[in-house]
Order: sequence, then C-alpha cells, then structure tokens
Amino acid sequence: MAASSGSQIPDVANAAVVSDIVVANGWATQAQVDRLAPLAQDGKHLIRALLEQHILGADLIDQLELILQQQAQLPNFRLLKKLGAGGMG
Repeated sequence: MAASSGSQIPDVANAAVVSDIVVANGWATQAQVDRLAPLAQDGKHLIRALLEQHILGADLIDQLELILQQQAQLPNFRLLKKLGAGGMG
C-alpha cells in the first residue's frame, strides 16, 4: 500500500474497527487513538492521522491494511491480530 493514500482500505474500516486493531496489536495506546478521534470521520481518516502524527509507520500501515482486507472477506468475524503466516510444516 502506498501508506499515504489509504486507497486500498476496505469499506469495513470504520474508525472503531481500526482503533480496535491498532490497540490490540500494541501499535498505539487507546489514549493516542482517542486523541485523534476529532480528525477521524472514518477508518481512512484515522489511518491517515496515525501516519501523519508518526504514531504508525508505513510498515504498520501495511500490516493494518492486510488485516482489514482479511476482515472484509470474513464479515461475520472480527479480526484483531494476525497470528502467523504458515510455513511451519
């Protein structure tokens, strides 16, 4: 993902979903996310604010985007963390 564009963030990415993922992964505190709430009309704006405030770097934005894309494929579940990438066997 081009970290500043947010062009591939799925529609499922409302601010609450993004906030839950960021906090659950330990990428930011709830207080940091809450401080950006006035700037975050939706998930895309929250992600942009996290990047612009240097709370998340481009690598974490990429991981966040991956989780959000997987979330879009599993609408009856709420993904918070990626547990692994396989290749163990």
